[in-house]
Amino acid sequence: MTDDIITEVWLKDTCLLGHGESTCAFLILDGSGFQCAKGTGIETTIRLRLAEGMMGAKGDNCDGWNERVRA
Repeated sequence: MTDDIITEVWLKDTCLLGHGESTCAFLILDGSGFQCAKGTGIETTIRLRLAEGMMGAKGDNCDGWNERVRA
């Protein structure tokens, strides 16, 4: 497991995985598990899609998993 993979506790308590519109819009999934898109190249695209109303998950629930790791 790397620091990029979000823990189950963080997914539940912060990302609100499975909570509809409250779920974090910046969650991305790859073969390793859930990761945070904040601070990556895709963040801008997600923010544009949110502004255009194209996202089902609309949460912006923290400063980003990667920021938590750096702290």
